Amino acid sequence: MAQYNRRQALLLAGGLAAATASCSSGPGTTGAPPPDRLRIGLLAPLGGPLKAVGEELANGFRLYLEQNGGRLGGSAIDLVPADEGDTIADGVAALRKLLGDGVAAVAGVANSALLAGAAADIDRARVPVLAANGVPETLQGATYLWATSYAEHEPGVALGPLVARQVAPGRAVAVVAPSTASGDDAVNGFKFAFGPADRRIRGTTIRTPAGTRDFTGPVGRILRMDAAAVYCTYAGDAATGFVRALRAAGSRAAVFGPGGLTDDAVLAEVGERSLGIRTAQNYSADLTNEVNKRFTAAYRRAHGHAPSAAAVGAYDAAHVIDRALRLGGAAAPAERIYFGLDAVGQVESPRGVWQFNLVRTPLQRWYLREVRRDGTLLSNVTVNELTTLG
Repeated sequence: MAQYNRRQALLLAGGLAAATASCSSGPGTTGAPPPDRLRIGLLAPLGGPLKAVGEELANGFRLYLEQNGGRLGGSAIDLVPADEGDTIADGVAALRKLLGDGVAAVAGVANSALLAGAAADIDRARVPVLAANGVPETLQGATYLWATSYAEHEPGVALGPLVARQVAPGRAVAVVAPSTASGDDAVNGFKFAFGPADRRIRGTTIRTPAGTRDFTGPVGRILRMDAAAVYCTYAGDAATGFVRALRAAGSRAAVFGPGGLTDDAVLAEVGERSLGIRTAQNYSADLTNEVNKRFTAAYRRAHGHAPSAAAVGAYDAAHVIDRALRLGGAAAPAERIYFGLDAVGQVESPRGVWQFNLVRTPLQRWYLREVRRDGTLLSNVTVNELTTLG
């Protein structure tokens, strides 16, 4: 677990204090002419429990393309969308098909669990895959896998110390997660940062079957342990179902989780029962940097609501592919992207400036957000910066 703070010293020394001129203007070309056209795969679910995440991924990637005349690295882009489907098997099959369809890279991926199932296929195809909505800790550093989002243990690492400070001695903290690999990462990261031997989280972990819609049992356990706080890692439909069930049962426990717990689609369904929920996320739509002001304005005009971290992850995936194509020499397109990604350096993003670390996930800031009223709407409001991870 020592890798959680790898290269943090670089940030504190000023490596991410401000964007360099090269971040804003983009790198120069290598002198090799770009291909006239490239095929880039976009993998996202069109339905199912992660449909809203899939829409955000597609929206973010397409917005970057639109803002750049449909071109990346000087090449016109033929975007090849693929439906990730509802299950891991569906997603693996869709990714395998994309890899065989002559794409130079694949971006997206709502359900990170499919990446483990397709890891060997990715290596054989030698096609870069850019995961824009989380990546398993065990796959950090995989040869052809980059994350433009985060590693899935990191939200818990960011929140653990805060929750530990706020919960009184002798009170319990319920830790709730699906029985999936991403759930394992989320639980392990939180417990590591909270203090794995702390009595307040001893025996309080509750796991639920993947895809469950019935939270009666978990909520009952939370009530019986009289939990002062709940750390839960659901997103999409599961987040909606859990928060509704918890508040309907009368629990007043403070609720914490990764950013997907309170995405706009969840807030729209849960309503005022989501007030006060605090999340750790690498992005918030109310960040005041100039890149985010332009990004959120364009996103709201196009889609009528605030962008999520998934949209930013996909937007940045398009951004780094754009730059990698300019930096990767005269190789074939997939190889050009592969070599160029390691040379991208700092990325000026709506989330702030970030860069890939040694295991190809972002070195970036994490923010504490709280659901509050914003006029007649509910919004994730940035409270403060929590930490820097990567």
